[in-house]
Order: sequence, then structure tokens, then C-alpha cells
Amino acid sequence: MIKFVYIIYVFLVISFCGSANAQFSRINDEFKNTCVFIMDSTGTESNAIGSGFLIGYKESDKDFIYLVTAKHVLDPNFHPNGIIKNATTPLYLRFNSKNKFSKTIKITEIIYKEKRFFSHKNPLIDIAVMVLPLSDLSHELDLRVLGPIENNTSENIDFATKNWLIKHEIGTGDPVFICGLIPELYYLSKNKNIIVTRFGMLSNLWVNLNYANNPHQTVHILDCPAFGGNSGGPAFLTTWRDNKGTGLTIGGERIGGTPTYALLGVVSAFVSSPIKFTEISTNSKKVLTSEELKSQKATIYLENTNLSRIIPVDYLLEILNSEEQNNLRDALIKYDNKKRHNDK
Repeated sequence: MIKFVYIIYVFLVISFCGSANAQFSRINDEFKNTCVFIMDSTGTESNAIGSGFLIGYKESDKDFIYLVTAKHVLDPNFHPNGIIKNATTPLYLRFNSKNKFSKTIKITEIIYKEKRFFSHKNPLIDIAVMVLPLSDLSHELDLRVLGPIENNTSENIDFATKNWLIKHEIGTGDPVFICGLIPELYYLSKNKNIIVTRFGMLSNLWVNLNYANNPHQTVHILDCPAFGGNSGGPAFLTTWRDNKGTGLTIGGERIGGTPTYALLGVVSAFVSSPIKFTEISTNSKKVLTSEELKSQKATIYLENTNLSRIIPVDYLLEILNSEEQNNLRDALIKYDNKKRHNDK
């Protein structure tokens, strides 16, 4: 049975210190277990390529399960370069199973209009989704699924869309957390997915980035560190609903309320500093200029600022509610009904 995650919990950690961390509540493991690890090629531990998470969609009383990740994890042509090297490389997912050990499965790919994954009509949006056949998701897997979405909304999960953020007066300093893969722990934990949760706060909302080679990217910026492997994981926002007559704020901190969590978006990448260096320049403590970097025949390293780029959940909902996905779900429902009829 697939278990949907209800994003309301009532355990609150209270602190009177002046830190933004005082607003964090304990995070239930249900959130982390919506995450899966994506692998290519043979599905061995040496080929982890990114994080993903599961979200449900209900249509005509049929349940659909989507894998959500960053587009650059699945698309070898996504600028500047995708993580996967070949668009036809077999994909594997590693789940935790109910016996507390991990299980790797090869995805039975659903190809629709020659696509195995689906993205936004704006090709620069770094989100991709895949429909997962329910037959692949056996009862032995310890599945946690966000949602389901039904009639463009969900009773079980808040989506931190632009309108939702305005309604709830969300802004700089509100607490967030991201979940995903840390490659080092992945390689050291062959028997179990170790999904890491990192905490931080909102830095900026709806930032328009205009890189010369990748223009017009609208993202949220989090003061929350992300690293290679986190790409495609979920980012959540923590808010509080006051108890009746007991809502109390001291020094800007909410005391005595009930925390709820909303899906803010998908982890895309960390924000790098202007400093770029190679192993050669590291030894000499020299920061190379752009021209010097071009002449180097060595790996170029980026300095992590501990800021992260998050692709807003609005774009994910636009994909899931698109005409293309409506047509795909209709086609799958017709196929399933025909198969059931032929099996009788």
C-alpha cells in the first residue's frame, strides 16, 4: 500500500534565543522517505547521479506516482551539461524497503511522444518528472508519497506557490529545510539510503537570474547549503498556525503554535562564489582569472557560498497540470481499462 504524507505535525521545539533556528520543529522521517536516489547504467552504488522525490496525482479515481527531480539530472543536453551522459541510459531508483534495507529497481519507462521524462514548456526550468508504473512499486518498498494532487489541489499538502507565499506573508528569515543524497554517505551505506536533511532560512524569493548562457531563471535563494547529489531533492518551508487564542510572538519568534510544512520547490544547485580555482592554483593560493582558467587543462572547482537555488513549486504544478500530462494520464487510464477487460 502506498502511504501518502500529511504535512502537518505538532511537535514544536521552543527556544527564546535570538537565532532563527529557534523556529525549527523536529522533522518527521516521513518527509525524508519521500526521497529516492537516482542511478544510471547498471544501478550499482558507483553510479548515483542525483536525488528525487515522489508525488501523487489522482485522476478519474486512478492513482499516479511521479518521480520529481532536477532536469539536469536526466537530460544530458541541459545547460551547461547534464549529469547523465546518454539520453537512453537505463535508469534505476534505490528505495528503502520495509525490512530497513535498500532495494534497487530498474524503472519500466513509460514513453509518450518519444519522451521518457517531461519538463516545463520553458526549456530552461530545471525540473523534470517521470510517471512510475505502480507495478514497479512493490509492497516491500517503504514508500512515502507527497499528495496526492486532485483537482489541481491537495488536502494533504500545502504548495508554497506565489499566491500562497503572499497569503501567508512569507519572507526573508523564515525557516526551510532540504532533503537529499550526499554521495559520500551513499557510497558508505550500501544497505540503506541515508537521506540527509539540511536546515536554513529564506534569503530571497523570486530572484531573476540572467546568466549570459542561461538567461531568465527565476528561483528562490535559500541560506541553506546544498552539495553535489542534492540536485532534485525537495525543499520545504516551515510555517506556523496559531492555536486558538494562544498565538504568541516574542522578539520576532513564534511561540506555542503548530508547525506545518509546505513544498517550496526542487533543489537545483548551490550558488557559487566568483572565485574559481584548480588544483594547481590551490597549491599556490592563487585565484585564477577567466583567461587563466581557459588555459588550464585541469579540473575547475567552484567555491560553495552555502546559498542554494530552488526552482519554485509553481513550475512543478504547471508541468503536472499541463495538457500534455492530462493526455498522458488519459492514455494510461485507457490502456489500463483495456488491459483489465482483456484479462477477464
